[in-house]
Amino acid sequence: MKSLNFSVKRPHSNLDLACAVESVVSKLPQTKGMEFGWKVRTMLEKSKFSKPNMTTKELKAVKSLRINKEIRILRVDKGNCTVVLDESKYKDKLNTLLGSGFYETLPKDPIAKVERKVQKLLSKYKTTLPTDLKHKLTSCPSKPPHLHGLPKIHKAGIPLRPIINSIGSPCYTLAGFLHRILSPSAGKSDTVVKNSAYFLQLLKAVYLHSQDTLVSFDVVSLFTIVPVDEILQIIENKLHDDVTLTERSKLQVEAIMDLLEVCLRTTYFQFEDKFFQHNDGMAMGNSLSPIVSNIFTDHFEKIALDSAQYKSSLWLRYMDDTFVA
Repeated sequence: MKSLNFSVKRPHSNLDLACAVESVVSKLPQTKGMEFGWKVRTMLEKSKFSKPNMTTKELKAVKSLRINKEIRILRVDKGNCTVVLDESKYKDKLNTLLGSGFYETLPKDPIAKVERKVQKLLSKYKTTLPTDLKHKLTSCPSKPPHLHGLPKIHKAGIPLRPIINSIGSPCYTLAGFLHRILSPSAGKSDTVVKNSAYFLQLLKAVYLHSQDTLVSFDVVSLFTIVPVDEILQIIENKLHDDVTLTERSKLQVEAIMDLLEVCLRTTYFQFEDKFFQHNDGMAMGNSLSPIVSNIFTDHFEKIALDSAQYKSSLWLRYMDDTFVA
């Protein structure tokens, strides 16, 4: 009995991986490219892979599942397990989600328009952006973001969490670049908990009275309800007040905001042969969504706590999960 100790045949060889790495290295500055390539080659040489231990019968079973077009094999939203759904039910769940009022249908793929917009902005700030960085931020030709869903097996009816795969999309590399600039602006609040160990450490210093009540709550679909106009203004104010910004980027605040606005307002995606876009908020899968949502929650929370009539003895938050006493 192998239980969960399966070792399947690896689909790609080290040669395939090396070719993919070379493609990435070619876009990096020469010195960094050589260093990165050397590290990857060293890692591959030291890697040890388990030998395949599946029987012929097991391999046939896996192959039959892989080619079965009537089912969809998915990892779950939370936890370490796999779910098999009927393909028709999977599509019905996503179509129900798309008809919820948070999305609108587009007449065609807007990818060419988005590519031109990104190129125009990068050209506008070409004197500030190094040539190699400008080349790196240019995702052209690109491909549309795609929608897929992860089953929430911990919820009644097993709804799907919508995830937008933005890899290779027009704003993908630009969003990653802006993420590094914005990172220090998030999580500045005294209420923010970095991890569970820090949370437990804080709880040890808390004394509760018999009349105290412990409450925990979270925000429903945080990413999709962040108002884009408001968060852009909040971030702009933060960047103007950030004395360390010049250490992270040579771009002026105006340039950062122009690039950020394109990324946040480009919310379109493809599902099957149709194109949609969010009416507001940000998509799960956009690398900017967690940090931008965190900045907005910091801002909203501060206003709420400062103006609250009744003060809590304890208020701690990790992203959209809050613990109050």
